[in-house]
Amino acid sequence: MPYDLPLPKKFKKLWKIKIQDKELLYEEPHVTIWRKEIRWRFGLRRRGFLDPQPDPGDVPAAIRALIDASYT
Repeated sequence: MPYDLPLPKKFKKLWKIKIQDKELLYEEPHVTIWRKEIRWRFGLRRRGFLDPQPDPGDVPAAIRALIDASYT
């Protein structure tokens, strides 16, 4: 069952952060960050984005700090 990370009110309208339960065996454990239909995968082991596109710079620093605080 996927887990949703609770977000502050200012992010709830546009953003979602989830750990999916259907990762492929070769995939690093990660959280998926959504803004509307755009998705970023953030690796929990390497503590960085897994894909170069979409641009990881588009994810606010406050959301990345929330992930770091929740999954360390």
